[in-house]
Amino acid sequence: MVTTVHEVGNKASVKRVPRRRCRAFVPVTSALAAVAGLFIGVFPANAASANSLFGPTHFTAPPLTYAKGDNPKSLDFGTPVSLTGPPSSSARNHLDSFLSSRFVGNVGWAIAELGQSGNGYEYPLHSINHGKTWTTDGPYFHGPWADAPAWVGALRAYTANVAVAYSQGGQTLYATDDGGRHWYVSFAFTCIVSVFHTVSTNATSAPGTIRVAVSKTGNAPAKYVFTSSDGGRKWVRHAA
Repeated sequence: MVTTVHEVGNKASVKRVPRRRCRAFVPVTSALAAVAGLFIGVFPANAASANSLFGPTHFTAPPLTYAKGDNPKSLDFGTPVSLTGPPSSSARNHLDSFLSSRFVGNVGWAIAELGQSGNGYEYPLHSINHGKTWTTDGPYFHGPWADAPAWVGALRAYTANVAVAYSQGGQTLYATDDGGRHWYVSFAFTCIVSVFHTVSTNATSAPGTIRVAVSKTGNAPAKYVFTSSDGGRKWVRHAA
């Protein structure tokens, strides 16, 4: 069975640059030191092994958590998104712009900026009526400050429950296998070349396998492929 995925509403005018981008090759000593520092505090000590320029051979991605308090980044799961109102509206759930959206049948997935233009917060959104209405589908991905995790502009929706969001050529990938109730965020992919999904043949409810091909620089062929068969929680590195 082949699922047709249609892409609509991608915003071509987005000019923001991900915080973590691919960099030119540096001396081996500096590269190893930088990578060692990258993974300290991001992954549990027992979650990674054989670290290299391309990240650990296996690791466990942490869950993305909800912010607390009365601020733009603290919207709960399932908050209705306002599609009307003036563009200058600073309401936390006001749609500023769609960055990317995809549909699997009538189920819609999207990445959008909510809040005032220029100070918006990037959220995953979900629709069950082909985009007539939207609700938040997880915690915010990115906020308007310098030390935020890398923003994402690419979205892949594979089923009504499985989707990933990432930045082409970046390090960050978000994945969910339960319709957005839980997202897992990975920062270990060096430079993402492509992302694929293989449907499971064992059970219809299984999330299948996510495959993330990575390279050393944005223009190089894929060097390794990371795979996850549990919705983006645990990852294993293979030769491409």
